[in-house]
Amino acid sequence: MSTIRDLSCGVIQGSGIGPLLFITYINELADLLSDYKVIVKLFADDLKLYAKISTDTDTTHFNDALQCISVWANANIYC
Repeated sequence: MSTIRDLSCGVIQGSGIGPLLFITYINELADLLSDYKVIVKLFADDLKLYAKISTDTDTTHFNDALQCISVWANANIYC
């Protein structure tokens, strides 16, 4: 069983304003990912990233998009 921890940041799961705050927060990332030839879908508090992989170049673009997510997440951690 996990230890109880105080919530120091974030939005409570299931809140009414959570999806709006998420879209506002994540919108910049969706714009950045458009440069990597991947499809980005946002809905409520989810981001879906996908692409058709037919060539090694497609694989490289997808991996670059994943790296972009990692860099963006590390730069935008506010907790």
